[in-house]
Amino acid sequence: MYRLPAFTPKEVKFLEDLLEKNKSIINTTRGDLEMIEARNDCWIEIEKQFNAFADVPRSVTMLKKKYENLKRKKGLTPKRKRTTTKALGKENNDFDDNNTKAPARIETPTSAQSSSSGFVDDSEEDPTMLGPLKLVKEEIIHQSPPAVTEEHVMDIKPNIGNQSKPLTQPTSTSTEPFTNQGNLHPIYNGNEEKIKLLREKHQLEIELMKKETDAKLHRMNTEVNLLQIKIEEHSLKRRILELEKKRIMEDLE
Repeated sequence: MYRLPAFTPKEVKFLEDLLEKNKSIINTTRGDLEMIEARNDCWIEIEKQFNAFADVPRSVTMLKKKYENLKRKKGLTPKRKRTTTKALGKENNDFDDNNTKAPARIETPTSAQSSSSGFVDDSEEDPTMLGPLKLVKEEIIHQSPPAVTEEHVMDIKPNIGNQSKPLTQPTSTSTEPFTNQGNLHPIYNGNEEKIKLLREKHQLEIELMKKETDAKLHRMNTEVNLLQIKIEEHSLKRRILELEKKRIMEDLE
């Protein structure tokens, strides 16, 4: 791709003079159609006058970009504030300090654990954290059925009807977590749909950005080609003038 030469100091000074003359139109804050047309016409006129003065022609887009660079160098464009990494590090340190200063949670035994204290021996006055596990083990051993022998066969048969009642309790309690999982299932599906919609939205935004970028690149390439044609036309005109000048000098001799 052909690269244009930089602006010369004379060209910059001439451009600044043109912008100073028309700054009331260029820097206006009005947004009506009449002012927009006037601003566009003003830039076209500046382009014509600048190209008539300069050796290398420039487009309106290039002149606007040069104008923005001049304003930035003169400090007319406000600078954006940025947070430093030092400040961010301070915030992170404060966050870590808050975490270290947070009190530790002490878990207390639940009602189910406290209800099992009846199975503890009288000799254990101060149970430790391993106490609940030990109590559960003792409770399971306590509830385990005795070994079936020939002597107790006659005692077990009449009590079959009485033992059927406690067997229904685990089945009723075991259904509670399954009902809770059933209630959470629609919420999980809703979250999946939201995530799917967000992904589709993100993909559409990426495709739109790609199309806009391709359009801008195509427009820039078109402008560069147009400038190349103008440069060639300008060089041909200069060559014709030199040939005519040479012919006139030969005729005078």
